[in-house]
Amino acid sequence: MNHTSTRPRWVTRAVGVAGAAALGAGVVVVAAGPAAAAETVSDGTLSWGVKQSFRSYIAGPIAHGSVTAAGGATTAGDGTFQFPSGTGTVDGTTVDAAFAGSVHFTGHSGQLALTIAGLEVHIDGTSGVLVADVDSKSLSGGTIESYPDVELAALDLSGVSPVATADGYSWTGVPATMTEAGAPAFADFYSAGTALDPLSFTVVADDAAPVDPDPGTDPDPGTDPDPGTPAENEQQLTVVVAEGAVEPEPGTFSWEISGDDSVVSLGTATDEGDHLAAAGQLKPVVVTDTRSTRSAWSISAQVSDFTAGSATLPGKYLGWTPEVVTAGGGATAGEVVPSGRLTGSGLAETSTLGGAPTGHEPGTATLGADLDLELPTGTAAGTYAATLTLTALS
Repeated sequence: MNHTSTRPRWVTRAVGVAGAAALGAGVVVVAAGPAAAAETVSDGTLSWGVKQSFRSYIAGPIAHGSVTAAGGATTAGDGTFQFPSGTGTVDGTTVDAAFAGSVHFTGHSGQLALTIAGLEVHIDGTSGVLVADVDSKSLSGGTIESYPDVELAALDLSGVSPVATADGYSWTGVPATMTEAGAPAFADFYSAGTALDPLSFTVVADDAAPVDPDPGTDPDPGTDPDPGTPAENEQQLTVVVAEGAVEPEPGTFSWEISGDDSVVSLGTATDEGDHLAAAGQLKPVVVTDTRSTRSAWSISAQVSDFTAGSATLPGKYLGWTPEVVTAGGGATAGEVVPSGRLTGSGLAETSTLGGAPTGHEPGTATLGADLDLELPTGTAAGTYAATLTLTALS
């Protein structure tokens, strides 16, 4: 069944986000001609990485997840996915092509799951959509939701033209952005308008005209193989683009751990009869969100095992009680996570420190937490250390 969920969006910033701006200079003159007849697509390949930062997060130390290509789809050396067996039609201005295979993402011990299959590319002129069958489960939800034939991404072909191949056509680096319908299908990890990885695809057209395998030896009549020497009816143009600052997005999202670089001490464990106990306080985490999109954000954490030489204590023994130390920006504290000494996983599993929902007011908040460590009696003496890793999802 189709869904129009408005669940909170979750976007990882643990790996980092890099933006790039490309400037191209050139003059292209395209002569108008008769509309091309539709050609049958009998084969092809679609190459798409979905979103590089999402792949990195899934495979990283927080999600501890995996990515699996199936149904004929494969994973390339650069981490992108190749979807085979294109079918459909193509002509001079439109493309309707479907590709086989699927890719499945899972993380956080199965709490997060996403499957993308049945990819279709539909292009009309300089715009198009990427359609897919998507099944997803977010960190905030407990069940898989299905989104068949959802328009997952908008495609911009204003700067991309098809290139004739020996038996068809290819498109390279087509920009893709998340659609309104695609955001909930992607478990609201990204809001509409978010840039996804560009996609490239090739189709084999049964009626495609053959292409000269060495066009350099047989230039088209009337063209000058040396553009540096203009003909009598041509003018050569140049343009200088001065270096300048790229216009930033409206507002920013930032977070930092406040205080010095000292280690958080839980003191000396005391004997509570049936267990040993220690406590401390998390260093304050300051979050500022002034984005005009008012998108959801959260800060989560996961702890490693405690070690002292060769001795090891499971990280599940650590729990916490989150709090909003300084209110602002609609921030709320995460749920209490008790020590897993008796039951549960404690902070050995990713837990939410705090966050704000979609539509929150812009502002700054400070998050904190009381840390609670419970150890079994008889734990070997020593000074144990562990690492608590914080991750921002925005």
